[in-house]
Amino acid sequence: MNTVECKLHYLGYKTGIEKVNVGKNLETVYQLINKINLENFSQLEPITLEEIKRDAIKFYEKYFNIHDVQYITESDSRDIFARLKDAQDTLKAFKEYYEMLKQISPYDIPIKLCDGDSMVGDVSKVIITVPIEYQDLLEQKPVPFSTINLGKELTNVSTGTYIHELAHTQQESIIGYTNSILNKEVISIFLEKIYALEIDPTGKTLAMSERKRFMYLAFLIRQVRCDGKLINLTDQEKVDSYSHIHSTLIAEKLFDMYLQERKQKKKDKYFYNIQDVFDGKITVEELLERHDVNINKGKDVNLIKRHI
Repeated sequence: MNTVECKLHYLGYKTGIEKVNVGKNLETVYQLINKINLENFSQLEPITLEEIKRDAIKFYEKYFNIHDVQYITESDSRDIFARLKDAQDTLKAFKEYYEMLKQISPYDIPIKLCDGDSMVGDVSKVIITVPIEYQDLLEQKPVPFSTINLGKELTNVSTGTYIHELAHTQQESIIGYTNSILNKEVISIFLEKIYALEIDPTGKTLAMSERKRFMYLAFLIRQVRCDGKLINLTDQEKVDSYSHIHSTLIAEKLFDMYLQERKQKKKDKYFYNIQDVFDGKITVEELLERHDVNINKGKDVNLIKRHI
């Protein structure tokens, strides 16, 4: 296995690079998205980091019970990488690594501001891939987090981005939360849309969030296509691109179905099912099956038209 495959195996995903068919359907979607014009939207209001955390916590307390996650400081992670590199007893070194981890609330993971707009974000995980020959000898496969990174142009859309990243901590701390890495972003993208829907009754914040998400989708479609062939991407870039393309389309369909629900009990089921994923009771695939969502329904051009 190469490095990417070892990482996928360690985290419980299918190994290998799963591809999304970027054929005629997505070409039509790509052409449609290219007509998006964000200039018609007013500038989003700035917001403080404290307000972002407050509003995100309020959102999660409304819908979910959040579990603690494993955490390691950036300095400790650098130290353990160096120690593992020089260790003569690899198994002992990994056990020492476990002892360095702490259980904390995801809200206590440090936030770092990076270059980018209010929809830029990611979670820094310290994935020290345990060699396969040692994995069965260890009691756990740790997935510790070190920072949550947000674009420094802070607006209320940043709160949705923070909510997006917090969802990653809840899922990815559970090995096997999804069988396919293609579904990695589904819940996170769905929840960022829900938040944008709730905070602004005019719909302007949701429209901005959705359109910027679609523009990123178009960029990824273009990135993995060059006369029908992959351009020169690394294996990790291919995995990330296909995951975002697939997840964006699936999340849009899930969100569209949520909007069409008229009974509150049926709307509530979306959050109950997400909670089950957070609790490790079901996989993302089982959640999608419960709502009868698949990638073919996500590629529906009419679906995209309704949301741009």
